[in-house]
Order: sequence, then structure tokens, then C-alpha cells
Amino acid sequence: MTRLTTLTALWALGDLSLTREEGKLLLPEEAPEEVFQAIRPHKARVLAALEDGEEVPARALLEDPRRLTLLLLPEGAEEEGVSLAVYREEEPHRYLAPPGHLAPFLLWSARHEPAPRRVWVGGAHGKWSLDVETPLEAALEVSRPLPHTLAGPAWRVERYLHALHEATALRALGGEGYLWQPGGEGSACVISPLLEEVAHVGG
Repeated sequence: MTRLTTLTALWALGDLSLTREEGKLLLPEEAPEEVFQAIRPHKARVLAALEDGEEVPARALLEDPRRLTLLLLPEGAEEEGVSLAVYREEEPHRYLAPPGHLAPFLLWSARHEPAPRRVWVGGAHGKWSLDVETPLEAALEVSRPLPHTLAGPAWRVERYLHALHEATALRALGGEGYLWQPGGEGSACVISPLLEEVAHVGG
């Protein structure tokens, strides 16, 4: 399952509040059963983006690049040291986060500091990267040649698609990648195979 499905589940919840209490994810009692079922597969990721005792609207998790970063981190990323760049102005503030320190730092920042416009996280030795910027208008996930996730303005995602179309390494993707696009009013979000979208760029 692509991590981008978490975005779809939260987008559908809109302003419905999510609460973390003693390590459990709680929804309002009036939430319909289908909402519980939709968010269940993403419980661990949503809990990672909340501090204990917090109550946050689902859509707000998608609007803050720090929480969105935690929603999209690769499996096991918290167990290794990572490089972190937080963009408030043009020049980023750079950090090296030891194992287990990334989530506490980003959650503390989300509660006490204004939201940055962009957050970039990279795994040890460049094994993977995650680039999140507001506003969230599209997202893509690439597994090869190196795992990379990009979420943010549509123009940045489109530029990346054009770069993939031009790159000779495109075949190395082997079809492993996805593009996420939010749903408009009354319509569902769409997740499509990345190579199909790259082909459309060159069409």
C-alpha cells in the first residue's frame, strides 16, 4: 500500500477532529462507521502526527508540513538518524536528528512555532528523501532508483513529472510509483500509477 492512501483518508474526513489519548486514536462519537473503517488502516501514521492529548482536525494535519512529514515518513525512518531542513525564509535551518528525535522535534514545533513553508527530510547516506511544501495540491511517490516522496504545490509536482519524462533513468522506475491528486468538491481523491502520468507529460 502506498503511503499516499493516508492522504486520501484524511482528505475525506475534512474538518472532523482526531484525538490521541493514551496512545489511542479517537474520533467523535457522531462519526459514521464508514469513517472509522476508512481511517483504521492508517491509524499508526495518524498517531505519529499527534501528541498525546491533542485534538486536531483531519484537514489540519494535511496543511502543516511538519505533521504531513510525519504522515509520509518511510517505515523505520524514526529508527535511524536523519537530515532535516526547515524552510521559513529562502535559506533553510538544517539539523541532524538522532534516532527517535525527529517526531518529538516536529510535534513540539507544530505546537509552539509558526508553520514553515517547507520541510525536507533525508535518510542516512541518501537512502531516501521526503520533501513537503504547502499548499498540498498534489503528491508523488517514487520507489526507484532511490525512494523519494514529494508533496506540495501542483507546479512542483508537474515539474518533477517533466524531469522524469526527460530522464534516461525513467525505465529504472519499473512502474513503481504513484501520483496523488486531491478530490474536488463532491469527488474522491485519485491515486494513479506514476508512469502513466509521466507518459501523459510526453504525449
